[in-house]
Amino acid sequence: MTRVYLDNAATTPLDLEVFEHMKPWLLDFVGNPSSTHSHGRHIRNAIEQARRSIAQQLNASPLEIFLPAAVPKLTIRSFSGR
Repeated sequence: MTRVYLDNAATTPLDLEVFEHMKPWLLDFVGNPSSTHSHGRHIRNAIEQARRSIAQQLNASPLEIFLPAAVPKLTIRSFSGR
């Protein structure tokens, strides 16, 4: 029997390929991007790189790209290639 998940408003299953790209950011790189310490700055730089990459792909300005608090770690790897 094939399982069909329909509650994507609550959570969305993570594609294995995305997980593999995200693994370093989910397991190794921990930091508050609003902090001034090196861990926070590293995360902030990665988020800003992802924002620029997304903007470029959408032919938009990085200032037009808003990343909700729960999303940055999931998008960093996908769009920045890190």
